[in-house]
Amino acid sequence: MTTKQVAEYIGSPNATVHSWRHREVGPDYFRVQGRVYYWKSDIDHWLTEQGATA
Repeated sequence: MTTKQVAEYIGSPNATVHSWRHREVGPDYFRVQGRVYYWKSDIDHWLTEQGATA
């Protein structure tokens, strides 16, 4: 998933997801050719840890 897709999935602005990544408090991510991506399973796991559901 892209940052935009994650933001839409969890109902937050892109800037929030970007800020979490920058502060290293958000879900795990990885880079491919400089672009940031997330596995949906990592998003769901992170949400569960936060006590939230998507």
